[in-house]
Amino acid sequence: MKTSLKCKTGGLFSRPLKITGYMVMTLGVVIATSSFYTGELGGYFIAFVCFVIGGFFATAHTGIELSTSGNSVKHYTRVLGYKKGSFRSYDDYPFVYVSEKSKGSGLDQYKVYETYLLSKSQKGRVLVGVHSEANSAEEWKAKVAALFNVEPVKKRLPGSQKNGHQHPTKIM
Repeated sequence: MKTSLKCKTGGLFSRPLKITGYMVMTLGVVIATSSFYTGELGGYFIAFVCFVIGGFFATAHTGIELSTSGNSVKHYTRVLGYKKGSFRSYDDYPFVYVSEKSKGSGLDQYKVYETYLLSKSQKGRVLVGVHSEANSAEEWKAKVAALFNVEPVKKRLPGSQKNGHQHPTKIM
């Protein structure tokens, strides 16, 4: 049985560009409506172009899909319902952990919790989820651990500050 998990990681464009995209799509609808009443065929072409360009900016986002078939991960970009990306196998990543990161700048800073698969050497990692809350990130980590049959770990702070490297330790 094929099982998969999906996680939307964020928009491809900033919020003002997404809003502009929706406005351009609305303009396309207005142009198409007025072309219907006036009977001009050129208006339909302009409306179609507005709708496609606006839709590109309004609907573009990135995400991650996890599949148990071959322990594979797909990082994808989705635009206007079309998903682009391919699955890659990560059999030699036996650990999963959550990392807290600060995003944004100035007064607009916020925290995100990123879930990673971690290699045996603890140097390679693969992003498998992004969440805005710690609880949902921990739940996602548990799902990934069960799906991929990997061991949940956490970052070790004591002793890792000497050389700047942090290594994960098992959760007790």
